Amino acid sequence: MRYHPQALVIAILSATIGCNFVVKVLFPEAGVKIAEALQSDAAPVLGVAALLVLIALGLFVKSNRSTIDRVLTGRAEPAEVWRAFFKPSVARRRDPK
Repeated sequence: MRYHPQALVIAILSATIGCNFVVKVLFPEAGVKIAEALQSDAAPVLGVAALLVLIALGLFVKSNRSTIDRVLTGRAEPAEVWRAFFKPSVARRRDPK
């Protein structure tokens, strides 16, 4: 399947900016701590944590593959993407009082 070039660029930039925001703004000292942890005895634990994050990302991509394909090919509508992340069943679970 051929992906829309602008959609790929937007997806890559979005992921990069999002990761940069989380690391530098929310956790300003995390980069230094991660570099130190990779050199210490905690490296195996950090490796397992990274592996678990990759598995979670893989499961997310697998469960939303059709939506991701539609977004990257430029055929998805914003409402469709919104529904993929915020399913209507979540809103119905709230107890109205």
